[in-house]
Amino acid sequence: MIIRVLLGIGVGLVVNEFCDVSPWLARKIARWSAFHRYSDPARAAARAEELAAVINDRPGKLFKLITACGFAAAAGLNAGHRHHVEQTAITELERSAVVSALRRLPTRQREVLVLRYYADLSETQIASTMGISRQAVMIHKARGMSSLRTALITPADR
Repeated sequence: MIIRVLLGIGVGLVVNEFCDVSPWLARKIARWSAFHRYSDPARAAARAEELAAVINDRPGKLFKLITACGFAAAAGLNAGHRHHVEQTAITELERSAVVSALRRLPTRQREVLVLRYYADLSETQIASTMGISRQAVMIHKARGMSSLRTALITPADR
């Protein structure tokens, strides 16, 4: 059994050295890994060319294929990271839009919303802190939320 496996590996390596499948496959794998790793097509194309140059510098066909597989593995590991970075950027943009809209609100509405949603105070605690009635807190909150909704909804969302 072990002799068959070793013989199969040996024959495979010999056939690999006499054909051009491994370098071609290595270039395809490198291109895939570049486009999998970067969301910007221009950056991915540039990176694919860089990876192809690295692969072409490898001495043997088997080393070219192993190098390409390493690039593919790295791209697979970084795919989750890229998604996380993109999601973080989107969240930060949304947060900055909310903060900007909050700044445009009247002072009382802004204070109520910040105390309610950022400081996590109850309406009763907000009323006590601001020295106004609980009903006034509810009115300021409703008006503030309505203004925020109007400011943050894009025309595409309507």
